Amino acid sequence: MAKRIFQIVDNVITFIGDKGLEVAGDSTDCKMVGGKFVNNTCIIDNVIKPVDNYTGNRNILGIGNTIDEDAINNNIIGDYNTLGNVDNTHTIGKFAHTTRHSEFNHAITSSLGRTQRSVLMFEGRTTDATQTEIFIGGESGKRFIIDETKESVIALECYILARRIDSSDDACMAKYQRNTFRVHAGVLSRIGQNNLTNHNHGINGWTNDFTAASDTPDYIKVTCTGELRVTIDWSIIVMVNELKTSFI
Repeated sequence: MAKRIFQIVDNVITFIGDKGLEVAGDSTDCKMVGGKFVNNTCIIDNVIKPVDNYTGNRNILGIGNTIDEDAINNNIIGDYNTLGNVDNTHTIGKFAHTTRHSEFNHAITSSLGRTQRSVLMFEGRTTDATQTEIFIGGESGKRFIIDETKESVIALECYILARRIDSSDDACMAKYQRNTFRVHAGVLSRIGQNNLTNHNHGINGWTNDFTAASDTPDYIKVTCTGELRVTIDWSIIVMVNELKTSFI
């Protein structure tokens, strides 16, 4: 059974050993919390610190949870969950790894972020037939970022809602779509997409897309295409199912 975290100081994780004493742990203990075991020391890449409850507008219930010191407005319920520098998130379960703004993340898994399911909500507006990127919560730059360090499969269940708002016209659309991405050797790519339903009325060329974007880090780009001289509000709700692992 893997040991519990004792503390994290300067990116070094130590564990609770026999009789509650602080120990370095071993490679298995380190892997379970998402660290790298180097020279008999468990190291975590990001500077993450254990925090007290109710600090920085954070509510934390459980043990062994860690969170970036700059993150604000976050709720955690469970054990050994890890949050990056993100805002307005909810994390539930065990070994969840929350890395995206405004993410609702749930995991019950054996190591950090291995198997988890989350929800992301995108919104934006189009005024023409140009492909337009939209963002989490409508906030520019808040994207669907990806962990490139793991071999991953990411399956998306997507609900796309759109409504014309610049006239009394009742044009609208509701579409259910699935997308699948993978990360292999540090490269993100899409391996499948299909539309399961598209209920619409009075639309002309309205569509959306999810594509792999290369950056640091890579991200899944969410775009919408509307109609010339028509103002359309878009909401896209994405249910994210992830498996993140490593070669052995």
